[in-house]
Amino acid sequence: MPLNTPAEGRVVVTAYVDPVCPYAWVTSQWLRDVARARPLDLDFRTMSLAVLNQDPADPLELTRGYESAWRPVRVAEAIAATRGPEHRHRYFYEFGHRYHDLRERPRDTVLRDTLAALDAMTLYGAADDQVWDEAVTASHHAALDGVGEDVGTPIVRINGTGIFGPVLTTVPDTARGAAIFDAVATLIAHPEFTELKRTRTTSSDE
Repeated sequence: MPLNTPAEGRVVVTAYVDPVCPYAWVTSQWLRDVARARPLDLDFRTMSLAVLNQDPADPLELTRGYESAWRPVRVAEAIAATRGPEHRHRYFYEFGHRYHDLRERPRDTVLRDTLAALDAMTLYGAADDQVWDEAVTASHHAALDGVGEDVGTPIVRINGTGIFGPVLTTVPDTARGAAIFDAVATLIAHPEFTELKRTRTTSSDE
């Protein structure tokens, strides 16, 4: 079966997320809930705020130590490479639940607790191993392919067609969430559609 071709009656959805982004977390939770109401083949891959915001003249993330946004996404790629891509899905959930729902801090504690929950502490060293940066960057640029450079995280692909967002401030109930998904899928199926946006009235801040 060709890549991104759904099985009969199913919809292939790929969400590119950075685990420290609060809006990516809300979108990922929305998609997980939609998957209970719609026949989705749902996959999560890495998009990186460290790559998105990197500036050679001001390499902020490289100076942030344990708070660097590079560390969680390096581990995500290490888990996918050593244990299989399906394990990245659970990693993103376990990290996001602790960081965004439980508001656990600092990030290094979240990372350690997440790896402990996954019985994967042997991969902790990947957080500071730049050998994983190539995989992180490749996944990030795959997210942008066909979507453009002037976007952020999350990016969602539905049957191969990507779009930035949707950016949600809270996870809607299942019925409304499924209706939103149907509307988004309809819109992005049309190549003429590019953008909808309004000012956020509520916050999903860290």
